[in-house]
Amino acid sequence: VAVAFGFFMGLFNAQEGVSQMYYTLAVTIPAAVFGVIHLNPDGKQYQKVICYVSAILAAVQCVWFFNNSGVALTVLNGVHILTDTNYKEAEEIVPYSIQKSDYEALCWVRDNTNAHSVVLTDRSVLCGLDNYMYYGTFSERQMYLEGDRYFYQTFLEQREKRKEIISEIYQNSIDALEYAIQDGVDYILQTKWLTPSFEGPACTPIYETDTITVWKIEK
Repeated sequence: VAVAFGFFMGLFNAQEGVSQMYYTLAVTIPAAVFGVIHLNPDGKQYQKVICYVSAILAAVQCVWFFNNSGVALTVLNGVHILTDTNYKEAEEIVPYSIQKSDYEALCWVRDNTNAHSVVLTDRSVLCGLDNYMYYGTFSERQMYLEGDRYFYQTFLEQREKRKEIISEIYQNSIDALEYAIQDGVDYILQTKWLTPSFEGPACTPIYETDTITVWKIEK
């Protein structure tokens, strides 16, 4: 009953952000406990049938959520993490990837900036990769906007505003930079192959690899 309830709630009670995963998580545990207790050689036939059906529904839930949540996309593209090649042309870049020289820059940010720093980046927004979160993951810093797939409802207006600000900043807009500063941004990461014309107005370059320049905003 629990599995059937969770399955139909997830199927028909669609929510933004794929919040149906909570129904999946909620029903999988009691279904497993039920199976452990009742799925045994001496159990009645109808109990075995119920357990099998419950297991199938729980599996369908998990596969359905995995396929529709963006998790599959990230996992499947994980093979491109830390590629050996330092790409020289934008056309060669695998969208969901991170190069070793990217990783070096992100580790530098992690080890040499305040843990409460806010970092603005170009890759996620300017490439239209709403599920790209490698810069934030490896730098261990709060991103101004990265992985915006998960911003909904009350955050929608702010998300679109930040996208606009990021686009303008990499076109060297001082007004956009001042807006970001008011929002608490401390550093800007420039992906060289993506935003080669960025000049870092009112910023100081403090670290550089083959693919990324780290800029500190002068406040």
